[in-house]
Amino acid sequence: MDWLKVGAVVFGATSFWRLIDTIIKWRSDKGVKTAEARNFYALANKEIVQNWMLWSRTLENKIKDMEETITLQKGRIDELERHVQDLESRNKELEDQLNQLKHESGVN
Repeated sequence: MDWLKVGAVVFGATSFWRLIDTIIKWRSDKGVKTAEARNFYALANKEIVQNWMLWSRTLENKIKDMEETITLQKGRIDELERHVQDLESRNKELEDQLNQLKHESGVN
């Protein structure tokens, strides 16, 4: 009977220490997993920020290109408007000459 009590005490003590060891490992593993999760979140956020920076730089370059295109188009539009005005004034001159010729020849 004494051996049975000694065995039960040894088994109980061993189980108790095994339980304490398991709890300690669980808590340290939980801390490691939490730290790893935070690290992954930090890396993901860093990637997101870098992607946004790259995207914004790309948009800035596109905007600059579009501004240059708009400037060139404005210049071309101004040139075409001057050309249209020249053609309209030449057309007016020719109409006046035609009307004068008609009037001189007596044709209505």
